[in-house]
This record gives sequence, structure tokens and C-alpha cells, in this order.
Amino acid sequence: MSGEPQSKRLKLTDKKGKWNHFKKPNRNARIEIGNRGFLATCNFREKDCRRETFNILTTYADQLFGTGDENDDASSKMPDVDETEDDISTELQNEIDAINATNKKKSNRFQHLDTEMANLVFVKTTLRNPVELGAHIVSDIASTRKSASRFLLRFIPVEIVCKATIDDIKTAAGKLFDVHFLNCPPKTFSIVINKRYNNSIQKDIIIEELAGLVAFKNVHHKVDLKNAECSVIVEILKGICCLSVLPNYLKWKKYNITELVLASKVTPVAAGSDTDAVAAVVTADSKSETVETIEKEEDK
Repeated sequence: MSGEPQSKRLKLTDKKGKWNHFKKPNRNARIEIGNRGFLATCNFREKDCRRETFNILTTYADQLFGTGDENDDASSKMPDVDETEDDISTELQNEIDAINATNKKKSNRFQHLDTEMANLVFVKTTLRNPVELGAHIVSDIASTRKSASRFLLRFIPVEIVCKATIDDIKTAAGKLFDVHFLNCPPKTFSIVINKRYNNSIQKDIIIEELAGLVAFKNVHHKVDLKNAECSVIVEILKGICCLSVLPNYLKWKKYNITELVLASKVTPVAAGSDTDAVAAVVTADSKSETVETIEKEEDK
């Protein structure tokens, strides 16, 4: 091995200089600037979560948009069948090609991209408006309290992916806010930021810049951290940033499918039970009430 070129030895060894015979190169496509799609979180069952996410997206997309491509950007027209063609075999082949084109379009509507992070799945879409589909899915689950998922937890539509820098986020958000906050009636909003493996950008700075940008579009929009009509979602994943503006984000349990389903299973607790004291600790408005409730719990 001493005769191997230095460049080749580097490729075949790990960071500690040991030969790595088992590590295979990761050929999965990764998230790129300009993508849009859906972020899904799970608990250690990424393969199952990815399968459930694809099933849910495909089912609801077919219900909402059909199997056509009128709502997709990368649309390809189905081949026309020549009605004057006398050759039966040619007509049959045209029909088969049309079916294959539809199936191919249906399968290409969603594509898995590698996030390089545990418990986080990203599904790229060719749909022009992923928020429309995502809000429809969450709204349906919130109303029916039924979900076909066991491993999928949170489900976040992503309208645009940009670099995780202040300038790039402001540029991408400016275009996004033109759609959601410009030339529209005043609405309440909140800004929600989640960061993963990134310490180079501060949350406070992002919040200040984005809040000022919303006010620049329409000064009558107001911040509401409890009952906002829409929420600006900023998901920072290492060096990239996923942006979207989601309706009823707080009302629909932050698009947490598990909590939406479990919300219907919570039953009222009888008065005088131990849970009353715990609830009082959480909802007490004054310091004295909280201290008094905690003391009662300790006496028990």
C-alpha cells in the first residue's frame, strides 16, 4: 500500500488514517438552493417516515389536484392520440405511452432528498404551491382526527430553500412576503425559527430583520405569538435555510400530526383530582397562586 498515490490513499482512509473497506459513498440527491417541498420529522424510523410521507402526499395530491400536471412546474404534455390513424397497433401504443407518461409524471411529483441529519426527511416537489397541499392535509387531519401515519411527527411545507445567511434569507423572504403580506388585508403573524447544526447566525437578528420586512410590506400587520393567523417558518439546516409562511400554524399544533390526532383523545378530568393542581401550576397568573399550588402538591 505504500506504493499507492497519496490522493488515492486519502480516498480510501477515514479521518484517523485507517483503511475503511465498508463505507459506501452516499449517492442520494441533496437539498439544493431553490428547492421546495416538505420537511418531515420522526423518531429514528426514517425509512418508515419517508414511506408514510410519500403515501400521504401522493394520496392527498391526487385528491386535491388529480393526476394531471397543471399544478406542476416541470410539466410534460401527454402524447396526443391520432384519431384518424387506422393502424390499431399504433393507437394502442399511443394509449400505452399516454398512460406511462401519466404514471411517470405522478411518480416524479415527489422526490426524496438527503438532509444528512437524523430524524429529518425532505421531500422535494414539483408542485407550484406546497403550502396549499400541506395546509389541506393538516386541516383534514385536524377536522377528522384521523391519520395514516405512525412514524411521521411534524409535517412542514417549504416554499423556498436558500443559503443560511442574513442577506440570502432577506432576499428569499422578500419575494415570499410579496405573496403573503403585500396588497392584502392586515393579519396577525408570528416568526418561528428552528436551527440545526448552525451557530453562525443569531435568531434575534433573523426575527428583527423578518419582522421589519413584514412591516415594510404592510405596516398594519401585527405580531401575535399566541393566535397568529399565519406564521413565518424558518428552518435552518447547517448551511441552508427552508422558508415558508403557513396559515394557522399555532392553531394546528405547529403542524404536528401526532398532537392533532391525540387532541381528540384527551378527556376532561374530574374536579378535585390530582391533575387539577398540576394544571393550576401551569395556568396560575400570579406568583402567590403558583407557590400555593406547589405547596399543596408537596403536602400530598
